[in-house]
Amino acid sequence: MKINKINPSIFLLKNKLFSEKALLLEQKKKEELKDCTFKPLLEANYVSKRRQGESVNERENRFDHLYALGKELIANKKNKTKKDIENEEFKFCSFKPDTSKYY
Repeated sequence: MKINKINPSIFLLKNKLFSEKALLLEQKKKEELKDCTFKPLLEANYVSKRRQGESVNERENRFDHLYALGKELIANKKNKTKKDIENEEFKFCSFKPDTSKYY
């Protein structure tokens, strides 16, 4: 079994190019933001006042409930036929032409 050796100069060259691109992108980003007047103060671990007293168990229950609700909506959508969906869309329309007859 032959093991390929990595040429260190190529590796360094690729890293240098990557570093230069990252630096240019960062400089461009700073330049774009320089003219911005809105500078929000964001907290990384922000929790809304409504959720501050919420325990981990309550949070998991909420996530489980939302997940189950989403799965139920997807299942209901799959079970509906195209005709059911059309009927639901046009349920509130007062004008219902008979398009089944061909002239």
